[in-house]
Amino acid sequence: MTLAEAQRESAQASATQKPGEKIDNPLELLKDTKDMQGIVKALGMQEPAKDGQVFSFTVDRNAGADSWAGARAAIAVAPGFAEISGVGDHAMVGTFGHIFYAMKGNTAVALTTIYVPDAQTRGADIARRILARL
Repeated sequence: MTLAEAQRESAQASATQKPGEKIDNPLELLKDTKDMQGIVKALGMQEPAKDGQVFSFTVDRNAGADSWAGARAAIAVAPGFAEISGVGDHAMVGTFGHIFYAMKGNTAVALTTIYVPDAQTRGADIARRILARL
């Protein structure tokens, strides 16, 4: 699935690239990281563990609702960060979809989604299921 996602992203990038376009600011190259998730995961050539695990998560029931601002500030520094609506009280996905955070009340959930294709959508689904069971 990750390879198929990488092919779609590559085709989209090729269609929008302007011939001869020169970018002087290296950080400008990172502005579209959310559209490169499949490419980065496929190029990483990493495979899930032999036991088939493709994601993991931790739950902190005592995170405190006020801890969200600090976590958000830390993740938002990297290009490609995105806030996600409709998941708990707050949710966000990190650059290239490697991590997904969600919070409901004082409980924080952190998902490692490095092997999950389309981590923004699938991470939201997983986080909703976890939060619903707390």
